[in-house]
Amino acid sequence: MSITKITRYPPEEIITPMKINKDFEYIILWMLYNNEYCTWSDFKSKPVNISPATLSKYLNILISNGYIEKEKKGEYKITSEGRSQYTELQVKDSLETSLNYPPEVITKTREYDHWILWMLYNNAYCKWSDFLEPPLSINQSSLSKNLNLLLDKEFAEKDNREYRVTRDGETAYFKMLKKYDLDRQSILDEEIKRVEVITDKVGKFFDKYKIEEDEIRYRFLNMVLRLDYTKVEATLSDEVDFDKILLFLSINHPDNYPNHITTKDFALEYDIKLTTLNFFIEKIVEDKLYAIKFFMLKVDDRTTYYIQAEERLEKMLSVIIEDYIRKFTYLSKFQKKNGEEYVPPDINQLLDDVLKDICSNLFHEDLKPSLRKFLVEYIEHLAYKFETEKSLINHTDKIKGIAFQNVFEVIQSFGTSEMASTISKPAENDSYYFLHNRIFDTLDIIYLSKIDFFQMAEFKKDYLPKNAEFLAIIEDKLTKGSLAKVNDLLTNNLENLSEIELMILRDIIYTYNGEFEDSVGLTKKIIEKYPDEYVGYLFQSITYFLMGRFKDALDIADLGLSISSNVLLVSQKAQILINYDHGKALEIIDEVIENYPDNFALLRTKFLTVMTDKDCCIGTIDEPLKLINLLIDLYPNDSELLILKALLFIVTHKYKDAKNWIKENIKPNVFEDDPRIDIAAYLVLSFTYLARGKFEKALNIVRMAEFHYPNHPLSHIITGLVHGFNLVYNFNTEKANRDLFREEFQKAISMQQSRKKLSRYYQLESYILNETDGFDEAIKIINKAIELSPEHVDIYFTKAHIYLAYDDKQEEVLEFYDELFEKFPHEGKDICMMKSFSYYAMGNTTDGIKILEDGLKIYPNSKRMFNNLAIFLSNLGKFDEAKEAIEKAIKIDPLEANFYDSYGEILMNAKKYEEAIEKFTQALIINPTGWFAFHTFLKLTKCYKSLGMLDKANTCYEKAKFLIEKVLPGKRKMYVDKLDESIKELNKIPI
Repeated sequence: MSITKITRYPPEEIITPMKINKDFEYIILWMLYNNEYCTWSDFKSKPVNISPATLSKYLNILISNGYIEKEKKGEYKITSEGRSQYTELQVKDSLETSLNYPPEVITKTREYDHWILWMLYNNAYCKWSDFLEPPLSINQSSLSKNLNLLLDKEFAEKDNREYRVTRDGETAYFKMLKKYDLDRQSILDEEIKRVEVITDKVGKFFDKYKIEEDEIRYRFLNMVLRLDYTKVEATLSDEVDFDKILLFLSINHPDNYPNHITTKDFALEYDIKLTTLNFFIEKIVEDKLYAIKFFMLKVDDRTTYYIQAEERLEKMLSVIIEDYIRKFTYLSKFQKKNGEEYVPPDINQLLDDVLKDICSNLFHEDLKPSLRKFLVEYIEHLAYKFETEKSLINHTDKIKGIAFQNVFEVIQSFGTSEMASTISKPAENDSYYFLHNRIFDTLDIIYLSKIDFFQMAEFKKDYLPKNAEFLAIIEDKLTKGSLAKVNDLLTNNLENLSEIELMILRDIIYTYNGEFEDSVGLTKKIIEKYPDEYVGYLFQSITYFLMGRFKDALDIADLGLSISSNVLLVSQKAQILINYDHGKALEIIDEVIENYPDNFALLRTKFLTVMTDKDCCIGTIDEPLKLINLLIDLYPNDSELLILKALLFIVTHKYKDAKNWIKENIKPNVFEDDPRIDIAAYLVLSFTYLARGKFEKALNIVRMAEFHYPNHPLSHIITGLVHGFNLVYNFNTEKANRDLFREEFQKAISMQQSRKKLSRYYQLESYILNETDGFDEAIKIINKAIELSPEHVDIYFTKAHIYLAYDDKQEEVLEFYDELFEKFPHEGKDICMMKSFSYYAMGNTTDGIKILEDGLKIYPNSKRMFNNLAIFLSNLGKFDEAKEAIEKAIKIDPLEANFYDSYGEILMNAKKYEEAIEKFTQALIINPTGWFAFHTFLKLTKCYKSLGMLDKANTCYEKAKFLIEKVLPGKRKMYVDKLDESIKELNKIPI
């Protein structure tokens, strides 16, 4: 049996003295003298409430003076010298008698944030009233505005009505002092005091890792003083690892060129996990974890140098650029004033001049190509800096601001941010790589879960009318995945919960842990005990759904609805039908929603139903977009809805919109866990980057997900997905790693309990394997998916598409379709279309046409059947019948771009090339980046060549080649082969 440690705290007169400032040294020594040991959290806890920055500062002082020691991780003990010091402090009044106030040189300005920052740095803490009273006498409005500004920037922190400076605030304080006419020696003395505090610790670090170069030491010290370890302590438990990360940044500096060390080599040499190193470099440098900015100078894929803002090199670079920009601007204005014809400034000449200068005295000549790209974004940074400066100190700074703004406008004409490098690379194309989006079906936020229903007002009213405060805590822990804490809370509050409340909460825990058989057993007990209540049927249906037992899930939902026509059960039934019989899902929602037009569960499920409809992927998104925007307006704090909107962008191939939406609205915090939201955001971001060919950015998200949630199956799926599609598309051949791709999928599979989600993992893996390993391996894996979820028709369709990519497998796939007709008669329309296409691919177009014509008797409004029928008829030379069929498809959906592409193909086959070009152009106007676009450009090539318009033919062919690289190789081959033959016949442009 473990004994709980009870910490003794100082009396009130020591913690909150009558005099102004606390003596933190005395408080810490008192606690260590009167306890066997104390932990970091003991000092931060009530009643002492020492802030992290203050605590770090005084612990380091006491350790360096030999008064205390850190015996093991997180435990501090007093030494014999510390006991002597404590005794001296007991008899000595060491508390300061008054507050320190800023000198007149600072208070003569009205920069209240400077006054406040000075006060916080030079006093242990300050209270609100300290700023209101003489001699400062800041008015309430200004005080509130400026204190909040410092709090927002994390330069100050508030704890129990006491304001203290943070480590970032200390850095800002010294930066602020340099704006005033103060004694430079005094400023230096203050900085030296800070260095003395860490000298002993840093010296040991340098000795241990043999850091002997003064420049590296100096850069390291500069960072240690400005980057507060306590800010990352919750995630990075070892402070030595933090120091190693700062050492990496100190070594990889342009002054050290050509010396450089990669993250991989550094991790091996200095014994730090590579994922930890990569993650925190990204947080510090790119995500601006600290107030100090870093600039990256990328030399190649392996070499990046880091420049810290406000350091010597950056200051000198800024001065040089400022001088050139001033010259650049003055001469432009002079030219304009003298009535000369205004010639826009030559940004390239400016860059050439700056490069010549800085590569002669600041940077090595070899870095010139990299610096050219770097300078464009750096000049933008300076322009933004002066544009947004709160106040310019003097006339010179005002001129500087105007000059940079003028250059900024010139740079904007080239494009900004990452697009600013237009000077050296072409603009980004909105086309995308073909991926596989079914994996989003495995996100916890896709379907309404037991946790979601638990949070709904009607559910709480029906089953959780009491214990509101306790259940709110439970709700928070559940959404953040803190199941252990929920278990403890339940155990400690059993007497306060009703039987049904306890059963509901136990079942949620079973489900979250993947203990589905236990959940089935418990929900059966709920149904037996409370047969007239809908909760047992609802929860059991969800459990069966997660097990991939759709028929059982549907049966139990129907049984519940026969007893209680509850809208939550209707929503659950629709969720099942989305996977089992999609056509009926929207029907049952629409039957009920008229009576409950504002019901959250029905609206959300209707959105999911519309978004997952096949037509949403290829048509307009007006209806689902209207629905999700309505939901977000009604429930603005629901982060799941924000993710769902991003998924709508993804299924309609608006990948940049999806990325931007997540970046603006969801910000995962590695210091707080919210797995349902964070994992979804990571998957969306990695997917959108990959779809746009941004492999390195996708890898960055991989690292973040692995670090934040190393034990979440989707973290491994994200890694497997990114590396898998790298094998398919060769984004970066040096980083191609087949073993890693397979290993990550296996890790995810070993962690997941839901058979439904497991089947999706195997489905994605088979999709990638079909492109990398071929038919046999892909079929083996997709069969595992089918075995896990034998009632999920979409998994079978993936198997059919694998067959379709191989000419020698068409006979087998025809037999497979017959099995599907028998197993899923309600999916007859889609099965019919795939079967007809197989006949067409085999060259048996006549049988393909017959299947479609028979199908249209059953599904007379199937626009996709009409489209395919038109193509097949055209292939047989029946152009009038083909035109009639495609016009019927267009009448049903006049905004479907692919139908105009098909119409163009019919006209092309009929050798009506000019009319065909009109239809192809119309298709591209409606959807310039549609899945069919590569095919459209190839057909345009043939049309233009047939008309003798060779320049346009060449242009279209080049566009087609570019787009074809983004199509899955298997799918690419299926569409291109026959077209290649017809183009080769023209014998003018080789394929």
